[in-house]
Amino acid sequence: MVTCLMRATAPVSWPIAKLLDFILGEHKHTRYNHNQLKAIVDMHSNKQLNEEDIKHHIAWSELGTEDSNTQLCKGLNKMESNVIKGALNMKICKAEKCMRDIQKVYALSMDREIDQELLDEVRHKGYSRIPIYVGKANNMQYVCILLAKSLIGIKIEENETIASMIRKEQFKVSEPIFISPKTDLETILKTFRKGETHLAVVCTQPQ
Repeated sequence: MVTCLMRATAPVSWPIAKLLDFILGEHKHTRYNHNQLKAIVDMHSNKQLNEEDIKHHIAWSELGTEDSNTQLCKGLNKMESNVIKGALNMKICKAEKCMRDIQKVYALSMDREIDQELLDEVRHKGYSRIPIYVGKANNMQYVCILLAKSLIGIKIEENETIASMIRKEQFKVSEPIFISPKTDLETILKTFRKGETHLAVVCTQPQ
C-alpha cells in the first residue's frame, strides 16, 4: 500500500525533494563526540529534567494559573547516568587514572601461614581476588591471583602456608595480568573477558 502511494506521488514528490535539497542543502546525519554525548546524558538525567519541570511549574504559578499536566519527569537516575558516561569514557580513560595505589592494595605473602586469623581477615576485607606476592614489602613481585572462594570450607592444618596449598593445588589461582599505565579501559576489559583473571597489575614495564 505504502509502496503504491510512493510510486503514484513520485512524479510530484521527487522534483520537490530535489528542489529543497538544492535550496536548503542535503540532510546530513548528526554525529556527536564524547563530550557532547555526555552532555546529552546529563540533559536527560532526572535531576536536570526535574529542575526544568520545577521552573516550568513556577512560571505557571506566577501567572496565576496551575498547569494540571505538570509532573516531575522521570529521567535517568544518578547511577544510570554514571554508567553511561563511564562507558563513553572507557576508550579515552587510562589505567593510571583509576588504578589503586600499591600501598593501599590488600595482598598476601606466599609464605603467609593459613590460620583462623587469616580466614577472618579475608572474610572481613570482602575481596573476591587477592594478589599473592613473594619478597619483602619494598621489593614485592606478584606471582598469582588467589580466588578468595578457595578458602571456603578449608581445613586448617599446622604449618600450612599459601605456597604449600598452591603446590597441592588446594587453592584456585590465576596468573596476574601486567599492563601499562597508558592502557585504556576498553582494552583492559577485553583482556579480562578472555580469561578468569579480572585483576591487573599496572607497571611501567609490563611483561
